[in-house]
Amino acid sequence: MGRADTPCGHRRARAGDARHGLAGHLSPKLVSAGDVVALLMEHIMPAMEAADDTHEVMSLVHRLLQQGTPADRQQRAK
Repeated sequence: MGRADTPCGHRRARAGDARHGLAGHLSPKLVSAGDVVALLMEHIMPAMEAADDTHEVMSLVHRLLQQGTPADRQQRAK
């Protein structure tokens, strides 16, 4: 297996992130995907407000966090 700080290790970590969806942790720092989404939303808020897209984007993100990603749905179906 590759170490987490090698290209092979990074690919393996991203594959794990995709497999576990929003319920998992992002590698290698074990930050929850939901926390990263919240930080991203905070970062892009001024641009969303300027484009008058805040309501639509917030609605879509809320739905994503409630229903999950395709990976989340696949995990629940098992």
